[in-house]
Amino acid sequence: MSTTSTKIGMPGIPRLLQRDYLIVVFIWMAVSVLTLLGTLTRMDLWLSDVMGQPATQQADYQPVAVVAIDQQSFMEAGIRWPWPRSRHSELLNAAKSAGARAVVFDIVFDQPSEDDAVFAKAISDFDTVVLAAERVVTLLPQGRIESVARPVRPLGEAAAAMGLASLPLDPDGRLRRLPDTDDTLAFATAQFLSPDAAPEALPNRYIRFRKGDAAPKVFSYAQVLNTDERLPPGALEGLTLIVGLTLPASPAAQSIVGDEILLPGYAAPQTGGHAPGVMAHAQALATILAGDAHRRAPIALELAVMLAMIGLSFACIVLSRNRLRACVLVTLAAMIGLLAIQYILRANGFILMTSASLLGFFLANAATITAAGLRNHRERLRLVRGFGKYVAPPVLGAILENPDLPELGGTSREISVIISDLEGYTQLMNQLPPAEGAQLLSTYLERLGQVVIAHEGMIDQFIGDSIIAIFNAPLKQDDHARRALDCALAIEREGLVFQADMKAKGHTVGVTRIGVDCGSAVVGNFGAQDRFHYTAIGEVMNIASRLEAANKQTSTRLLVSEALFLEAGCPDTLRSVGELSLRGIGKPIKAYTPNNSPVSDE
Repeated sequence: MSTTSTKIGMPGIPRLLQRDYLIVVFIWMAVSVLTLLGTLTRMDLWLSDVMGQPATQQADYQPVAVVAIDQQSFMEAGIRWPWPRSRHSELLNAAKSAGARAVVFDIVFDQPSEDDAVFAKAISDFDTVVLAAERVVTLLPQGRIESVARPVRPLGEAAAAMGLASLPLDPDGRLRRLPDTDDTLAFATAQFLSPDAAPEALPNRYIRFRKGDAAPKVFSYAQVLNTDERLPPGALEGLTLIVGLTLPASPAAQSIVGDEILLPGYAAPQTGGHAPGVMAHAQALATILAGDAHRRAPIALELAVMLAMIGLSFACIVLSRNRLRACVLVTLAAMIGLLAIQYILRANGFILMTSASLLGFFLANAATITAAGLRNHRERLRLVRGFGKYVAPPVLGAILENPDLPELGGTSREISVIISDLEGYTQLMNQLPPAEGAQLLSTYLERLGQVVIAHEGMIDQFIGDSIIAIFNAPLKQDDHARRALDCALAIEREGLVFQADMKAKGHTVGVTRIGVDCGSAVVGNFGAQDRFHYTAIGEVMNIASRLEAANKQTSTRLLVSEALFLEAGCPDTLRSVGELSLRGIGKPIKAYTPNNSPVSDE
């Protein structure tokens, strides 16, 4: 009975990349759930505020001004709140004489007063007065009861229109949106002032907050009562005046509850977003009259942006595998680009909610970049462990810059190979204590290894007293044959120096025999993924080994094949030894040796 195991995965995609894909999928699913739950709403609002900008006055903008019941007004009135309605009658008469177009009271006159008749007549005479009502919520043991506090009948009948003095606040308690019902104070006023335009209250319309010269003008209540003395001629001509309380600052006004509302920071930067409620009504009314409200971008556009960012985050997984820096740059460029698109749309009157796209893309790519960075770090450690002691620092640096060079498996390449052997090594080791023999061998190989590294070759391996060096791998070297020849000559000289040093210490060491060849080989990492072994396989290795051994029969220390001799440019430092029949090689090999190179110095 046989069993078959099935591996679940994505065909054609490396296992590590599959893990990255799954992580990114999980992140985007989590962000989607947070979006559906409304958790990202505050982030959307914050980004909307960051992209907020001063709105310019439109050509069809109808001026709106605020009449502030402020500290100066209370000081001059010398009475407590609420003021007699006869005083508001005086205000209406003064505003009408000054040419004001309309007066809107952001004050609820829901309690009868002895001056109602006088005030009602003033309202009727002005003919364009809008009064406020208020939605009242009462909590009883039986439940929640909602009612509307309206102006008393004489005033309500005299007013041209009436609207609820309520404004929709976002989850963070700030005002950004226009009311989405027609029964609010701003829309009731706009419909009365522009009956032909008949603006509709629609959802997802945002106030275009005006600043600077475009912002609603502010007059003190006391100024309007005395327009002839305190205001220049024509100051109120054609204006729609909204009357309301500002923050009380006089002991006479201690009974007033401050009428304050939070706006986006850019709308009231001097106060951190705090503004009197009457100013918020003025901004809303100005936006409605001008018809330049910001609009929420279509949901389809937001979904398209999100899908594009999802696709880009998956593309970055592939990019991070070989080009991590490019992946980081793409991530930054995409996020900056999306913010730029959001800003451009905002400048053209559309608010694009991008928090889900930005957050998902940032988290997904942060995970991708982190995972790729960890993989690169492990790869660098693997390369340092594999090559650090066997190549020159510049070569190691180049390998670290391109870690794909030593992939598992091999590639065909022309290389030059040096193989050396120390004559008399076995006999000497038998004569020395193990520790001393090991130290001697270590010193010998260290000195030869430094010669190879100095010529930017790669030490393939040490086998006993033998050293094998490769040129033109793992990095390409156009002059690899000449490098190998110069390195072999230097090894020959170092071998003679070592022989002399050992002789001075009373040890008999033979010559260092060297064989060098140039030819095609398969080079690569032929170990395992976690067990590094970069080497070369091919006849060139065999010929170099046989040339090293042939030094004994030709009474030479260094033999170079004709292939390397020609590749190195036929240097005149070499002389021909003739054709050699090497063991295991089917054809004669023409060999060369350095000029004036005796077997030994004895």
